[in-house]
Amino acid sequence: MLNSNIPGGYILLSRKLLQNGIMEKPPLYFKVWVWLLLNAQHKDFGVLKRGQIRTSIPEIQKAMTYKVGYREEKPSRKQIWGILNWLRNPDGLQPLRNPHEGTMKGTTAEPMIETVKVTHGLVITICNYSIYQDPKNYEGNNDSNNEGTTREQRREQMGNNNNKNDKNDKNDKKVIYSPDHLAVAEHLLIRIRENKPDFKEPNLKQWANTIRLMEERDNRSLERIREVIDWCQRDEFWQSNILSADKLRKQFDKLEIQMNRRPHKSSNLNGIRDETARTLDYYGKM
Repeated sequence: MLNSNIPGGYILLSRKLLQNGIMEKPPLYFKVWVWLLLNAQHKDFGVLKRGQIRTSIPEIQKAMTYKVGYREEKPSRKQIWGILNWLRNPDGLQPLRNPHEGTMKGTTAEPMIETVKVTHGLVITICNYSIYQDPKNYEGNNDSNNEGTTREQRREQMGNNNNKNDKNDKNDKKVIYSPDHLAVAEHLLIRIRENKPDFKEPNLKQWANTIRLMEERDNRSLERIREVIDWCQRDEFWQSNILSADKLRKQFDKLEIQMNRRPHKSSNLNGIRDETARTLDYYGKM
C-alpha cells in the first residue's frame, strides 16, 4: 500500500492552463514551464523569495534532454532562450487583466515569469506564484464559496465544453496520432526553426497525423524518420524545401536514398554538382 505521505512536496496546476497560449506551443514550452514550477522555492530561502529559482541555460538544457533509443536529444541554447522570452511576454501582446495564465487565442497575456541576470546564471521569478500555489484560492477549497452559484457555473462550463468538443470532433475526425507522432512532428519543427527562427507556427496536429501515416502506411520507423529529418535539415538544398510533414512524406524516398549514398560534407566542386542534380531531381523534367 502506498504511503499517504508522499515525499518531495507538490505543486498545483490550474485548469486555466487549458486556455493558455502555451497549449498551442510545442511540448517543450510546457515541459520547461512545469520544470520551473517544480524547482521554484515554495518558501523564502536565503536570498531567494517564494516562487523564485536560481538556474542557468545549460542547467535547463540538461533537464530538458531526453533519449531516442541510445541517442540523446538536447535542446539548443537558442531554443531555451526563445521559450524563456515567450514566458516573459506570451505572444508579444500587451498585458491585460488575467494574471499569469493568458488565453488560448492571445486576447490577453501577462508575463508568466520575470528574469534577472546574475553571476553564472539567472534568477527566475514565477509571476503570481503565491496566488496559484495556494489551495484556498481554488473553487471547492474555500468555504465561503456560494454552492448554488458554483453549481450553476459548473453546469454552464460543462455545456460550453460539450459544444466545443462536438465541433472539435467534427474538425479533427480524420486527425489521429499518438504522443510519439506528435514528438516527431515537434522534432521537425525544432530542426526547421534552427535554420529559420521566425518560421510560422504550423498545425502540429496535422503534422503528427502525417507522421502516423508515414509509420503505419509507408512502413517508416519513427527513429528512421527522425534521422532523415536531421539529415535534410543539415543539407543546404533540402533544408529550404522540406518545411512541412507533408513535404517530408512526399520526398522521403529521395531523401533517404541521397542520405545513404553520400556523406553530408563534400568538396566545393562536388557540392555544386550535387546541388544541380538535386535541383533537377526535385523539380523533375519540365
